Formats: sequence, C-alpha cells, structure tokens
Amino acid sequence: MTTQYEIVSFTDYQNFDSIKEMDETVRQFNARISRVHYETLNLLKRYSCKIIGVSHLKVKTIAQALNRSVRAIHRHLKYLKDNGFITVANTSRRKAGGKGANVYIINTVG
Repeated sequence: MTTQYEIVSFTDYQNFDSIKEMDETVRQFNARISRVHYETLNLLKRYSCKIIGVSHLKVKTIAQALNRSVRAIHRHLKYLKDNGFITVANTSRRKAGGKGANVYIINTVG
C-alpha cells in the first residue's frame, strides 16, 4: 500500500534564492549553537538542496542518520524551532489520515 500525502507546495516555504545563501545563513547559525544542534541543523541543510532551505523528513530518519534517539532529535528540533533557527510545518496523509513527515524550513537571519 502506498502512502499518499496531502499536496503541499514546498516551494511556498523557500526562504533562499541560492544554496550559497542558505549555506552562509546556516554557518552563522552554527556559530551560535551547540555541537548536537549543529549536527541536526546541518543534516536538515543537506536534505534542503532540491528546494533550497526546505526538507521533508521523518524524525526517525534524522535519528538514524545522526545515530541518535528519536527522543533526542525531538529535543533538538524543538530547540531549533523555539530559538528561531527553523520553522516546522506539519503534513498529513491524505488517504490514510494521520500525521505525515514534517517539513523543516531553515529560517533566514533576521
């Protein structure tokens, strides 16, 4: 069975015109955060090149990639969101219902 998600235009969330601009912003953010938050933000950045600054990942995928627990990743994402480094947009599955993978948007310096 294929899971279908509600149609969301990720380009509506895009904050950057170039990968260079996103990289520079993340570099500035990284100077202000701890190593574990740095790792999480950089993973989001790596998955944000197709639509610059926007990634669509499951927390479990992030946890596996960083060799961390799902609970730890939830804390990292909460910290990044609460401190204005990222914005989180929720998605839902259209057919099956329920929550889908989140969309993580890297914010601009401001």
